[in-house]
Amino acid sequence: MIILYLLLIFISGFLIYLYFYTNSVTMQEIEVNLIDQNPRSYTGENSETNFTILHLSDFHFAGEGMLEKKIRKKIAELDYDLVALTGDYLEDSCNLSDFFRYLDSLNFTAPVVAVAGNHDYNNHFNDLKLRFERRDIKFLNNESLVHHHNSSRINLIGVGSPNRGRDDLEKALQRCRLNRENFAKTENQQESPADNENNKAEKIIDTGDDNIKTENDNIDINDNNETGYDDIGINDSNVTENDNIDINDNNETGYGDNFKKIKNEEDSINIILSHTHEIIDSLKEESDSCSSSGVDLILAGDTHGGQINIPFISRFIIPLVFRRDSNFIAGKYNHGNTVIYINRGLGTTILPLRFNSRPEITLVKIKH
Repeated sequence: MIILYLLLIFISGFLIYLYFYTNSVTMQEIEVNLIDQNPRSYTGENSETNFTILHLSDFHFAGEGMLEKKIRKKIAELDYDLVALTGDYLEDSCNLSDFFRYLDSLNFTAPVVAVAGNHDYNNHFNDLKLRFERRDIKFLNNESLVHHHNSSRINLIGVGSPNRGRDDLEKALQRCRLNRENFAKTENQQESPADNENNKAEKIIDTGDDNIKTENDNIDINDNNETGYDDIGINDSNVTENDNIDINDNNETGYGDNFKKIKNEEDSINIILSHTHEIIDSLKEESDSCSSSGVDLILAGDTHGGQINIPFISRFIIPLVFRRDSNFIAGKYNHGNTVIYINRGLGTTILPLRFNSRPEITLVKIKH
């Protein structure tokens, strides 16, 4: 009996430990030195300067609890120049309004860009996209924008979730000066809901105060909206290489001066936002593929760092259960001259527990 009691105490203690571990958040700071990493020259005023990205991923929001409060407190203490959100925002679409109220409470102090994760295509994609845009958050669905920071030009290339076949890197790169011969479309690409030019805003059940249009309005979600997204079209034949048009003139947040259409600049910093690292499958399998493509950094999430990451065992289980390369679980990797960073994310899926993979807020400091 004593052994049984001790076993129960141990199990109870371990579960309590897992609960607090799962609801704690850690700060990760990484440096990406483009001067050393990439042979392309970064010269002039841009040299030896820092640009910091706050990278958040995989909220899997199911309500505001201990973890979400800690995340908000931690973010309030940080300095950054851009926020990158890389998908999987919700566990269930019924939490959509609550998630955006929580997102508003984070009070980001810099421009925000976002891409979709595989969970975000489950019935609420259009609503999610619309609510991001109404908050002046740039939701990139196989699109590209340029962010101006001081005298630096940063190409932000956002793709649909590769593990759902929604990515179209070639389309996203149309206005970037990259060697596009080194990009290959994946075989299983599907049309994203937002790729269809006739796609209308679907019926939205909203308990918040976002004043979202319903399906009866029959209005294209990108027509005449206040954020200026009707100027975003990367296939716009009326826009030339020299236009450098601000897509957000007169927007109240003041972010408009930072976001402009992609220009073909050889010394631009090129950053891909993708929910999964599998976007590298769109690069030809050559040793210098990333080097010649000119992609400097890929920010991704999705893996949760294994979520329940048991040393030596998870490495073999992950490929079998999730059909995922166990060589890309979390952290910083080099692929040619491209740096890939895989964020462990903030939330959980399937089991509401983490082990050996704490929720993560990441500051990516780019030296160029």
